Amino acid sequence: MDLQTGTVVDREPLARLLKPRTIAVVDPNDASGSRDRIRSVLRSDAEVFIVNPDQDDVCGHRTYPSLSSIGLPVDAVMSMMPAEPTTALIERAGQLDIGGLVAVGGGASGTSTAAMALRSRMKAAARKKGIPLIGPKSLGFVNVPQRINLTEAMSCWGRPGGISIVSQSDMLLHRLAAAGGGAGYGYNLLISAGSETVTDLADYVEFLVADPDTHAIALIVQTIRRPEAFFAAAQQAAAAGKPVTMLKLTRGHRYPSSEELDPAENLWMFDIALRQSGITVVADPGELLDRLTHPTRSYRDPLRPIPATPNPLRQREPEPRRLPRDLVTFPRTRETAPSVAALPRPLATTTPLPGGRLLPFEATMEVLGRAGIPVAPYHVVRDDDPVAVRMPFPGPYTLRLADTRDLQARATSREDVSVQELASAVRGLRAIATEYYVPPVVVVQPHLEILAQCFVGLLPNSELGSMVIFGAGGGVAEETPVGGRMAPLSLQDARSLIGEFDDVAGDGWNGYEREALAGILTAAGRLAVAARGWMRSLDINALVCTGSGFLVTDAFCLLQEDDR
Repeated sequence: MDLQTGTVVDREPLARLLKPRTIAVVDPNDASGSRDRIRSVLRSDAEVFIVNPDQDDVCGHRTYPSLSSIGLPVDAVMSMMPAEPTTALIERAGQLDIGGLVAVGGGASGTSTAAMALRSRMKAAARKKGIPLIGPKSLGFVNVPQRINLTEAMSCWGRPGGISIVSQSDMLLHRLAAAGGGAGYGYNLLISAGSETVTDLADYVEFLVADPDTHAIALIVQTIRRPEAFFAAAQQAAAAGKPVTMLKLTRGHRYPSSEELDPAENLWMFDIALRQSGITVVADPGELLDRLTHPTRSYRDPLRPIPATPNPLRQREPEPRRLPRDLVTFPRTRETAPSVAALPRPLATTTPLPGGRLLPFEATMEVLGRAGIPVAPYHVVRDDDPVAVRMPFPGPYTLRLADTRDLQARATSREDVSVQELASAVRGLRAIATEYYVPPVVVVQPHLEILAQCFVGLLPNSELGSMVIFGAGGGVAEETPVGGRMAPLSLQDARSLIGEFDDVAGDGWNGYEREALAGILTAAGRLAVAARGWMRSLDINALVCTGSGFLVTDAFCLLQEDDR
């Protein structure tokens, strides 16, 4: 309600901002560029007020000395001022009936103390009143049907239509709007997100899903600041039958490792997460518009490289695997995965490593077991234990070194060891541990007849949320790319992920075993979400299929640095 007039405005704030009936342009300058932008705003279907305390009129229209002097609710306020006065304007706007603000000025970006302080003030003031803010450092937005042009650079190109675009790249939005308008595409809203200090990508998508004038959504994205909210909005779009197409911007392909699990620049992880949520991922702006205007067209792109993600236990990068882009498909609407409660951190003593802290083998297997993931029987022989220890299970045995990240040391396992050879095998592995300067901790397990092997990796805290990685295990994993899904996984997600590896699955992934494997992947997804407060990564290699089912034989868990 406006405090001066008592007028009730019951529209949702972002709807008021993007589809305004009243607009105020705040610009103390008298430059020709400012007047050109104001003239563009005056051509809109909304009622326009100009705030300029130094001029009686601008472009032939009466001016007001301040927002409060207008005396009416204002749906959209466009600030052409620098960051500091724009911040003060937002703070004052909290006392008025303002739908939202567009901040086209710069100065609040970057990592300087002053810039961060301004963003903090903007965020606090806007959120206190519940005012959406486009920008700062934004081109603004265009509402094509209403001929509203609250921007610095764009015009109302093209005819009105059902395509709405949200872009984190001003240049690409400008080019896409111009090219699409010239080609006759029908646009609804063109939004330059700016630095997203308050209103972000998830907010815009959620609004566009509910907007009856938006029939298709195009996104040009560098980063997703609130993954859970964004993917929830994407699922709403899929349920509403509104296609969402994204062009992901990147400075180059990178491959994650256990020391650098940052998918922000990794197109493969973005591709997995977005497709799983029903979002079409494209390679260039032309394809972005083409997909939106021809949603039923069958696409089969030429073979193009898809970045292959290696097993996180590896230390070298794989060669990219070339696949048709449309071979990896996801259901348009996902099954709903169950909610997951947080899991407390294990109390075991950890070992510092680059990038995190190593959880001991025994504690790692206990975490897996509590998560419902079956583990093979094991016995840990520590450096102060006698060599001739009696095993709690019959031989023959498999022995390996544990509690180390050194791949060469971990690869020195002993297979099919008899009871009589056990003591000698333990001494041999201890000698290897001394040679590699790793803990002389030996894990003894029953020797298993293995039908197939899998690799499962957990990344609880990627930029996009928790992720489960899956692929061929054992030696095959050294050369075969892996697939993935965002966690928690439904059984539908797990089955489709397993299906991507039918060509290398082997006999152990069929029938009953396939369903058992899907259950393990869903359990791994729940664990990834439950442990994101303390786990950095967890590599299960290998998950083996035996005649009696799947069992984990080895796993490596890295905790976050601040967990001791």
